[in-house]
Amino acid sequence: MIRNVCFSFLLVLSHSASAQDTLKLGMNLTGIAYWSQPMLANQMQQASEWVTQNDHWVEGGVNPWNSGVLDSIPRDSSGCPLEIPWSVQGTEAPQIVACLINRDLGEPYYPAGTYVCLYDGEGVLDLGFDAHETLITPGRIELSVTPSNAGIFVTIRQSVAGNPIRNIRIYPPGIDENSPPTFSPQFAASISPFPVVRFMDWGATNWSPLTSWESRPLPNYFSYAGQDGGVPIEVMIRLSNELDIDPWFCVPHAADSVYIQRFAELVRDSLDPARHIYLEYSNEVWNGMFGQYQWVEANGPAGISHPRKYAHFSSRVFRIWRTVFGADSLRLTRVLAGQLVNSWHLQESLNYLGPNACDQISVAAYFGLHGEYYDSLRATGEASTPEQVLEYCHQIIEDQVRPYWRQHTVLAENYGVTLNAYEAGQHLILEIPGVVESYMPALWAAQEHPEMYQVYRHLLRVLKEYNSPLMMAFSHVGHHESVWGSWGHLAYLGQPLADAPKYRALVDFATAQFLPSVEDLTLVRVGNDMSLRWTALPGAMHYIIYARDSIAPGSWEEIGVSTSNIFLLSPDRDLRFFRVTAVY
Repeated sequence: MIRNVCFSFLLVLSHSASAQDTLKLGMNLTGIAYWSQPMLANQMQQASEWVTQNDHWVEGGVNPWNSGVLDSIPRDSSGCPLEIPWSVQGTEAPQIVACLINRDLGEPYYPAGTYVCLYDGEGVLDLGFDAHETLITPGRIELSVTPSNAGIFVTIRQSVAGNPIRNIRIYPPGIDENSPPTFSPQFAASISPFPVVRFMDWGATNWSPLTSWESRPLPNYFSYAGQDGGVPIEVMIRLSNELDIDPWFCVPHAADSVYIQRFAELVRDSLDPARHIYLEYSNEVWNGMFGQYQWVEANGPAGISHPRKYAHFSSRVFRIWRTVFGADSLRLTRVLAGQLVNSWHLQESLNYLGPNACDQISVAAYFGLHGEYYDSLRATGEASTPEQVLEYCHQIIEDQVRPYWRQHTVLAENYGVTLNAYEAGQHLILEIPGVVESYMPALWAAQEHPEMYQVYRHLLRVLKEYNSPLMMAFSHVGHHESVWGSWGHLAYLGQPLADAPKYRALVDFATAQFLPSVEDLTLVRVGNDMSLRWTALPGAMHYIIYARDSIAPGSWEEIGVSTSNIFLLSPDRDLRFFRVTAVY
């Protein structure tokens, strides 16, 4: 029973919360591709690589979509042809080049309206599919864009030798063409609540072909989606500097020592000194589905386990970066990653490294379905509901995430390191990804169901309970109705918060930890009912109520959410200390 005497009401202000009271939330950025939502202000930087085509329709010919002869056309360092059309032996006609942006998106996944295309050089540049040219002047084309799955098709039909078409920029509505930002304002705003971003997908880390520094992607290339190795490191650094966000870098698995050193030197010399750095060798090297697993197995020292081989290559990265940073090495957090459901991986890696060789261990904190839950969904088939799916998620957090997280927390304590989550969130996928089953609509509907908000808060409470310092959500933005998984915390940039419970749960949780509590909590008894009351704060969307039964730090428990300034307390709990935070 709640006692009606001796209550204390504690205020936790933004800068007085202890480290163990705070779980920092970060975000894994979605990879950049010609089918991904616009994250860069210049949408040409997300174009596909050029395809080559006949410069005219050849009657009776094959007229392929892509004749595949790009390497036979001379190009400058940015990847733009030096002359078009260009004759290539074995083709049906002289060749032109074309590329796609915003493919398979449509509205609201990319915006309609008046776009501007700018370019340097002389020639003929055509834009089609979703784009209709409305005003053409040398070096500038205005477009009326109506989004569909087709996207925008960009074709260089003629490019004059000596002054070829190059430096193509395509800006959507709202971007000042004379002083454009690097990043889409909507994109920048949507990641600004998160103090850390992980560049794993921006760096195309899985199956990375990069080995030497000379092979890395460069910032002057016409498209960051058209290069092996993903987004240039310089652009990652720029994002961190402009938005005051700490970067999490993943070093390509086959990178040689010179690459690793030059990577570290570039970050040391270009990143804002106030920024902290999370450093990881590759991504999920424990996972046999990725090429880096096979590479490490084949190239690591003979006669030792795979986790020890992973630790061997991680140690090389950590050692080189610490040498480069020297006295500033405290800016680095060296992360060793493993598998949530098998702590042996990390224990083996830690045993190989020895003491003081890494700073944090990391596993993925996903809640997803498995065997019995899939069986239940198949039994209900098309009648499966999102409520059913989300109830399973609550069970999985308690039955799987919590015990495995506890196990890894003990492992971290035993080795003198801390535990974070390199990826986390919902993992609601088909049992065999890509193979449609009757329960699939329930998985999709769960993504934007209000109860998803509570499931996320359940996960966050568990991680905070074990004093985890950092959770990196996966991933930022993407379709929710996909047979490959609904990974985006936002379905699209600009999605209303009311329709984005996954993203809203993260933002609310992060914000609530650093907002002042309300200052006039009052305990009120009416008959047998006890409630907390306080003065409503202007502009507050809702309030989060926390309680604990002792003054011990780290023991706050979220007990509810209220849209008003009154919260009814349960008579079944003996709680003495309360805190209420406002979320705007």
